[in-house]
Amino acid sequence: MQGDQSLKWITVNSTRGNRRAISSIAILSGLLAAGAFVVALVYRRKVIPITPEASPIPEIPRMVVTAVKIETSSTIIRIQHITALITGIILLALLAESNGKIFDLPWLQGFNTRWQFMALVAGAALVGFGLSIGEPRKSADSILPHGWERWALGGMMLAGLAIRAWNLEEAVFMYVDEFGSVYTVVTLRDVTSRLLVPSWEIAGWSQVYGYMQAFTAQLFGANLIGLRAISPIVGTLTIPAVYGLGATLFNRRVGLLAALWLTTFPPHIHFSRLGVPNIADPLFGVLALVLLARGWQTGRGRDFALAGVMLGLTQYFYEAGRLLFPILAAGFALTLILPLIKPKNPPTISRVNLWNLARTGLAAVLVGAPAHYALIAAGISPTMRFSAMNVLGDYLNGLRTQPLELLQNRILPPFLHYVWTPDASQLYYGGQFGLVLPYIVPFFLLGIGWALWHWRQPRYLLLLVWLFGVAFGNGFIEQNVFSSRYVVALPALALVIALGFRVLALMLKRRRLVIGLAVLLAGSQIVYYLSFHLPLYNRQIRPFRDFAEIVPRAINFPPETQLHLITDDAFSYWQFDTLQAYFNLRFEFIVTKPDELTAEMLATLQRDVSHAFFVIPEDTISIGLIRAQFDAAEPTFSPHNVPLDRQYGLIFIPSEIP
Repeated sequence: MQGDQSLKWITVNSTRGNRRAISSIAILSGLLAAGAFVVALVYRRKVIPITPEASPIPEIPRMVVTAVKIETSSTIIRIQHITALITGIILLALLAESNGKIFDLPWLQGFNTRWQFMALVAGAALVGFGLSIGEPRKSADSILPHGWERWALGGMMLAGLAIRAWNLEEAVFMYVDEFGSVYTVVTLRDVTSRLLVPSWEIAGWSQVYGYMQAFTAQLFGANLIGLRAISPIVGTLTIPAVYGLGATLFNRRVGLLAALWLTTFPPHIHFSRLGVPNIADPLFGVLALVLLARGWQTGRGRDFALAGVMLGLTQYFYEAGRLLFPILAAGFALTLILPLIKPKNPPTISRVNLWNLARTGLAAVLVGAPAHYALIAAGISPTMRFSAMNVLGDYLNGLRTQPLELLQNRILPPFLHYVWTPDASQLYYGGQFGLVLPYIVPFFLLGIGWALWHWRQPRYLLLLVWLFGVAFGNGFIEQNVFSSRYVVALPALALVIALGFRVLALMLKRRRLVIGLAVLLAGSQIVYYLSFHLPLYNRQIRPFRDFAEIVPRAINFPPETQLHLITDDAFSYWQFDTLQAYFNLRFEFIVTKPDELTAEMLATLQRDVSHAFFVIPEDTISIGLIRAQFDAAEPTFSPHNVPLDRQYGLIFIPSEIP
């Protein structure tokens, strides 16, 4: 669990001197690689020699003049790209050192969070532009939607944003493992913070997502809306990204079906409404795969370069995306290359393909390197969360001694989470089903079956490895059926389900009927999520009374008010203090057990300050003592969407001094 306070820092065993040596080698290697790439860009094309002896300037034929103009223009373009690449590398290097502080350069001390974020965005953009030199080498059909398809995709995006932004605060009025995000927003109020170093010890990701949350918190206020506002936007942008992947791998109709499914997919809607960084992983990971596949079709260097940029950006968010998508992209590239190398024939893979794949790899390394540089310099493992929560030793031991038990407890549950087993945490997603609703499972299995039948094709193998990799990897983690670790698999699930509908249409030869069925079932998911899932989830996430809900209710209290919580329930001072800092509150807070509350204790309280007593409604003894001592009214309850049996009653005693 992300919020488990018992986890320790997972540090890299090295001294500061060793880290400096390693970092120096890494920087030098990166600069040499970039330099080699720049040299290759300069000398990749041969310049047409035009000598005075061979062709005097006044008598150059028209075709030769055209060649000179084209070559001059091409040279200018190369200079622009090389300049952009070098500038991007410099910005990313400054970002890395300002966070890692390996060399502790004094002039980088004023590199505040705003400049750090701008350096990341501008550096990534310039690297992508710098490595984009080159023209299309082969034609390919456009994947852009045409006519009604364009309106359909636009409508999906609008509907997806509306569903994800609807009642964003009140529908789930609880901080669902979002205290880490709250703490990050509070930390980033100090503009000298290091953006790439985790804000708290068990978060293995940077504060880049938190920086965007800090912006929306300023825009919408320090509340749940401000904390969550960026997630619906990121989730909505993933819809056209999934369309692009489906259209690239298959066709535009499959892309539209996949986009429709992601638009209405309950797990994706849910995580697009929470203020946690998990939802950013699918966006950049899917964009990387789209651009890589598209680049292979068109031969455009721009697509390959941008694929690397998106792949590099996956390193700044949740650890699942950081680990999965580079492996997935590398495997996908390998499946594209291997069919071109046939044992009976000479290799047919062109230098252009390898050159373009090198663009992707270099862009990914350049853009993602600052994240790892900062983590290693801070003594944090880039795989901190996996290292802290993996059960590799038990897994290998079970494989050797108890394979059936391993199969039952480790291997099968993550796969069953797709279609049957509900979220074991009940905190992140909850519900009573797996990620795919029971009546959608047949279409999912039909898509899986079709992909298995055609597994030799890279596009099908990509989907199979994607889903298998997420489930198999979670088998090595202690809590292997926590839905938050499957967010990276949601686009693949949408694509496979869309594939299932496509196969059904081919089998029945009733395309319109199947499309109508898909639209109907997709719409039913929204009804399920809003009418059935959310009410159940609001009870599942509160095994105890929600003490965090105390702070929002206290916002309008006088500044000197003392807050009293009368309870035996579990309580976290860290979470309470974090929320107070988020709301800019400074209340004195006192926790008392019901059996320790006495009339004498109440009589000693100051009367020149206000008192707010939060009590369990069933605790009639404590309520009676407070009412008798202060002549108070009955407890009032929360105006927010919190079940009555999961909230505290409030007895507010105003100060006797106006």
